[in-house]
Amino acid sequence: MGCTTQVWVSVSFVDDDSNKPLSDRRVSLNAFSDSTLTRGLAASLIAALSGITAGELASLNVPDFLSALGYSEKTLQVALASGRRAPNASSILETLRKKANVLIGDIPRFPSLLINSTKLTPQGAFAEAQAAFLSPPTHEAAKLGELLKAKRMGVVAHFYMDPEVQGMLVRARDAVWPHVAISDSLVMADKALQMAKAGCQAVAVLGVDFMSENVRAILDEGGYPEVKVYRMSAADIGCSLAESAESAQYERYLSNASARSRLDYEKEAKNIVNGGDGGHKNNNNKEKGNSNNTAGRAVHVVYINTSLRTKARADALVPTITCTSSNVVSTVLQAAAQIPGVRVYYGPDTYMGRNLVHLLQRLADAKDDVAAQALHPQHTRATIRDLLSRIEYYDAGSCVVHHIFGGQTCEYVRKGYSDAFLTAHFEVPGEMFELALEAQGQGRGVVGSTSNILDFIAGRLRDAELQYAADQEEAKKSGRGSDPLKLQQQLQQQPRRLTFVLGTEAGMITSIVNKVQDMLGEAKKKLGLPLDAVDPIDVEIVFPVNSRSITTNSNDNINPDNNNNNNNNSSNSGSVYFSSPPSSVPIQLPTGLQILPGPAGGEGCSSEGGCASCPYMKMNTLDALKSVARKIDSPAGEALLTPFEPRRYHGEKIQGKSLAAAGCVSILHMRDFQKLGRFSDRLVNDIIDRPSKSRQ
Repeated sequence: MGCTTQVWVSVSFVDDDSNKPLSDRRVSLNAFSDSTLTRGLAASLIAALSGITAGELASLNVPDFLSALGYSEKTLQVALASGRRAPNASSILETLRKKANVLIGDIPRFPSLLINSTKLTPQGAFAEAQAAFLSPPTHEAAKLGELLKAKRMGVVAHFYMDPEVQGMLVRARDAVWPHVAISDSLVMADKALQMAKAGCQAVAVLGVDFMSENVRAILDEGGYPEVKVYRMSAADIGCSLAESAESAQYERYLSNASARSRLDYEKEAKNIVNGGDGGHKNNNNKEKGNSNNTAGRAVHVVYINTSLRTKARADALVPTITCTSSNVVSTVLQAAAQIPGVRVYYGPDTYMGRNLVHLLQRLADAKDDVAAQALHPQHTRATIRDLLSRIEYYDAGSCVVHHIFGGQTCEYVRKGYSDAFLTAHFEVPGEMFELALEAQGQGRGVVGSTSNILDFIAGRLRDAELQYAADQEEAKKSGRGSDPLKLQQQLQQQPRRLTFVLGTEAGMITSIVNKVQDMLGEAKKKLGLPLDAVDPIDVEIVFPVNSRSITTNSNDNINPDNNNNNNNNSSNSGSVYFSSPPSSVPIQLPTGLQILPGPAGGEGCSSEGGCASCPYMKMNTLDALKSVARKIDSPAGEALLTPFEPRRYHGEKIQGKSLAAAGCVSILHMRDFQKLGRFSDRLVNDIIDRPSKSRQ
């Protein structure tokens, strides 16, 4: 539960009678808190619920129940002496009630992956498919690592790569070849530069085309033009978002911005020359007008998930700086703080633009300036309100994967997982963004990039580990925790589970599993627990998929409107949308092959909502990587790899520069911002001078 004082609750079946409907089966309730007072409150409530069935708990009227116990809400407010905020009786009971609804299937149970230090426990077919590739054969990974080492080829891969690919890459890195990195799109280029400095003669980019272009550009800028960069296909590895930015519509969006900038500047220039009243012309004001005119200043903040061609053409129309999902907010706020009156144009991701404006509106409507100044010290609610009148975003660009987090799926998250930590990529639709943003304001969620999400999960786990260590120290001082065997018995009864709803692409699970298992293993060592001991903390990752966005491996067609109350498998109870009953017969093709659970239509994208995988990322296979690597060091082989290199844009020029060089300008502006903490003089001067130059 998302409070400063934490409570962990669980609801599970105790009846083994398969003839009973799920709602008629009795449930076992468990609760534990890091607060002694709250732990006592939870224990008293659970004692009062002893013997309850799942259906009775799911329909529990919380106020009436508390009244029957003779409790008033006032007497049930538990506030610790330390001042930490604590859950009240109502919130504990509501969480138990929701878990019961999930258990009997009234609220769909999403597939999830339970992670502890030594094993993974998937719940549901989709999670099983994700978990299957997280522990690849050691000998296969070693062979891949030796091949990469022999060819001196580094590998940079995006978080969204399939778990099969990521699992093998991580194992190859740990066993043989350290020059393998899995990250978000911005860090991929940084890692490639490090690999070049370490002596790699080639870098394989497992991602979509704008990522390989970005790697190529940064290597060239860093002085390593001789290091080869290879994609994993001779065909285009597209991106729906990047493609939307190369459309004529996006060019019109920026052309209109450029025209508006010029007209605003000219209007203000005439006003200054005429003395400001529009009626008395003063030639002495002409030069002064050119220098004092602050109208028409504009900056285009372009998402990094675009091609160099898009970036080059954009900068030719409006001064442009690249951003990522982790720094888009700081980039926009810095523009407004450093260049008074600047108009900000964001694109091409519509969801990110809409979410950005929504976030700014929340800051403007806040009760004080604390939140605004936490994001940027020069901003207040007043400056944010002023900025809102000068920011526009492109309204026709989206990623096909992030598009699926909407509507019904978010409603299920709200109803069934309100006690979990919520994560959302900045690109997801407004419904999921709003849920995570609300949770973020309560300290139990994050909105940001893939790296931000991974850091958030690690941070919450670190907090839980520190709290657990403090609790154990307190127990030892009181004599309650001195016996290791008793301690293990307590852990088995009171595990602390951190649940995270993964509001981004499912491929991130590989990096999450690796990070979490490393942290849990280290925690055991620090606590002096044996490797086979019960983990004091475990982590559950929930995949908010909808049944209509994945296939099953069963002949049974699961009906989303059917509660399937005869399912007697308690571990999957309630997973009626997403798992096949144990009695289902796997589908077999005429060749004898079985269908594996996976994204419907091979895409993993659905207007119904869900979390699957990018169809373009699936073009980056292990076989493709091996094939590319084997061709290196052979003149004939490398000749065959020419189509695998990033686009070079031979002969294309923008304002006298090669297109590749022009496309790097906005990226270098972003890197300057990262280094300096402010926009470079070069960018600021361009923003200030561009309107007057466009008149000439």
